[in-house]
Amino acid sequence: PKYLYFWVRTGEFQNRKNQECTGATQKAIRESKLDDFSIVLPPLQEQKQIVTTLEKIEKIKQMRNESDELTNNFLVSSFLEMFGDPITNPKNFEIIQLKELFSVGENATKCGPFGSMLKKQEFVKDGIPAWTMNNISDDEFNPNGCLFINEEKFDELKKYSVTNGDIIISRAGTVGK
Repeated sequence: PKYLYFWVRTGEFQNRKNQECTGATQKAIRESKLDDFSIVLPPLQEQKQIVTTLEKIEKIKQMRNESDELTNNFLVSSFLEMFGDPITNPKNFEIIQLKELFSVGENATKCGPFGSMLKKQEFVKDGIPAWTMNNISDDEFNPNGCLFINEEKFDELKKYSVTNGDIIISRAGTVGK
C-alpha cells in the first residue's frame, strides 16, 4: 500500500489523472478510466526498499520545512526585538520617504524594461543574458533558466543593465519581490 501511495504522487500519475478527470468544481475520475491505468510493480522486496528510501526523503523534507519555519520565526522575532514593530515604531526611528534612498542622476534609479519591450520572438538560444524576476528566489540570484537576447536588443536596452550592489524591485506581477 505504501508503494502505491508514493506511486500515485508521481508526476506521471498526476498528469495522466488530470487528463482523465472531469467536473468543474469537484474533479473526479471514473472507475473505468482508473482501471485503464498501469503501474510499474517491482518485486515486493524492492517495493519495500523504495518505500523506505522515499519515507526517509519525506522525513528529511519535513525536517527541512520545520527548520525553515523556525529560522523564519527567529528572524522575525530578532527583527522585532532589535527594531520594534515597524508599524508602531516604538523605538522612534526616523521615518523617511522611500524615494529619499534612491540615487539621482542619469544612471541611478531606473524603471523598466517592461514586458512589452521584450517580445518572445526576440529571445535567442544563446547570447546576452536577460534576467527576469524568475531568476530571483528567496532573496538569492539564480542564473539558471535565464533568457537570452542578441547584441542589437542589448544595445537598445543597455541603460537597464544591472551590476553588483544594485537593488531590483518588481513593480508589477510579483510586486515587491
